[in-house]
Amino acid sequence: MAELLEREGSGYVDSAYGKNVYAPVDRELSVPVAAGAGSVPKDLNGIFVQATPNPAYVPGPGHSWFDGDGMVQSVEIIDGKAHYRNRWVQTKGLMEDREAGRATYVGSLAKMKAGKRHKNTANTDLVWHAGRLLALWWEGGEPYELLLPTLDTVGTYDYGATLDIGMTSHCKVDPKTGELFFIAWGTRAPYLTVGVASDDGRITRKVPIDLPGPRIQHDLGLSDQSIAVFDFPLGIDVEREGSALGFKMVEQPSRIGLVSRDPSD
Repeated sequence: MAELLEREGSGYVDSAYGKNVYAPVDRELSVPVAAGAGSVPKDLNGIFVQATPNPAYVPGPGHSWFDGDGMVQSVEIIDGKAHYRNRWVQTKGLMEDREAGRATYVGSLAKMKAGKRHKNTANTDLVWHAGRLLALWWEGGEPYELLLPTLDTVGTYDYGATLDIGMTSHCKVDPKTGELFFIAWGTRAPYLTVGVASDDGRITRKVPIDLPGPRIQHDLGLSDQSIAVFDFPLGIDVEREGSALGFKMVEQPSRIGLVSRDPSD
């Protein structure tokens, strides 16, 4: 990948996003982890997984860390032996790139009208819910289901055709009830929606949250009684020329909203 980037003169390797420890990985592996000093306890069995952005092709204009194709890495430990795997999440956008043989989307920092954008890379977070490993994207969209331990992509998962809004990364799973709590946000009113999914894989509740304008949302909070959502004075500048990811300060205090977990409230 590094040689390809240099050869095509994209400038990508000259940025902080494409060199040294941040250089993209150019292959998928499935290899045993060499033994070092000591040993792994034989009763420590399981698998650790993490999501990372990792561009499969020379990126388009405006690329940033947010935009790399999703790659999931794992270390599986069985009977005192460790095994490493990494796989790209086979998203619809990546399949378009594969067919074209190049990156077909521009990055989140590209100028307006620079090209096709908002590629669901499924590169931000992983959540285990309803017996499935799901890869999520920070802007929100369809989650992608992955198999364990192979990390192969099954495809998008729509909770039995009940998910009709985006599912933003950084969901919360209640260990007591098995419910998954998530948010969807966008540039159109009501700008924020809270969603709830049951442990048997169905969306059971959607609560619109009327905000004064569009806000990039990053997280939510959860307690036994409430779901915490946020409205901070850093808005999205949808009329900005230049970078597509524009912000503007709005004249309002920071606000935290509490949504009751009881649908009857």
